Amino acid sequence: MTHVFVSGCYDVLHAGHLQFFKEAKALGTHLTVNFASANVLLNHKQRVSSLPDEHKQALLEAMEIIDEVCIGDDPDLGLDFKSNFLRTKP
Repeated sequence: MTHVFVSGCYDVLHAGHLQFFKEAKALGTHLTVNFASANVLLNHKQRVSSLPDEHKQALLEAMEIIDEVCIGDDPDLGLDFKSNFLRTKP
C-alpha cells in the first residue's frame, strides 16, 4: 500500500481542491488529507475559518476519494500537520 499525505487550509473547498485530491490519490492507494484547524488559521494567518472544523471534516470525509481526514493543530508555524504526518508514515 502506498500512502499519500496532503495538507492545506481548504477553508473554502472548491473544484481545484477536488482535482488536487484526485491527482494525489493517483500517486498511491491510500489518501490522507490533513487540514489546518480553525486555531491554526487564526494564530498563523490572522483570519477566522469560514467553517467550524467539524463541518470541514464532514465535507472532506464525504469525498469517496479521501480515505482519512486529520485536523492539523500543531503549534509550529507552517507545520500544523507534523504530528499527523509522523503518525501516518506516508
